[in-house]
Amino acid sequence: SPDYIMPPVYQAKTSLIDAWPAEDLALDSELDLNGNLLLHKDTLIVLGSDNNIYGYNVSDPKNPQKKWEMKIEDNSYLVSSRLYNDKIYLITGTYIDSSRPCPYKPLLSGNTSLEIACTDIYHPISPAYTDSTYTAISVDPQSGEIKDSVSFLGSNYSSLVYMSSDNLFITYASDMSNFDIFYGFFAESGRSLIPSEIFAKLEKLKSYDISYG
Repeated sequence: SPDYIMPPVYQAKTSLIDAWPAEDLALDSELDLNGNLLLHKDTLIVLGSDNNIYGYNVSDPKNPQKKWEMKIEDNSYLVSSRLYNDKIYLITGTYIDSSRPCPYKPLLSGNTSLEIACTDIYHPISPAYTDSTYTAISVDPQSGEIKDSVSFLGSNYSSLVYMSSDNLFITYASDMSNFDIFYGFFAESGRSLIPSEIFAKLEKLKSYDISYG
């Protein structure tokens, strides 16, 4: 059989670079890991591609020191993260194990697991497709200490994450009839787009107890 030569495998690294002033540009040090980055004061948070989260003291960029480490547990994954008002907000998703959906442990911080009990999981009021449990977790970026968490059901395929200055939103999908969508638009925003008698007919149809399936 022919000989095959495997291409070299390159391990991506995180580089700490002295970038200012530009004429003094130099590499200070490298961390043997990679992922998305957050910086809080002198702490560099690396959301690692290995499903771990690391906090490094980079007050001396030439000699970064690991301060703390977290692990996203096997059946979970990191959906998104935010750094706001001196807190890290981590959003994890955990695939629902139909044989034992809860309690579950999405995160291991040091030697302590964050355990979510069945009674601590919020769920939609109306029936909705769900395949994952989402957990929003606030973390102290300096110590890696978990401060608070909240969990609820959602969908791996359709849930979205958005954060404003005051709230963290994680959505779930809900089935609606086309009529309800169109009626909601005309009732709330589009009244001027159709004659009033047409809207009156829509209101009458809305009052009927019928199926739109």
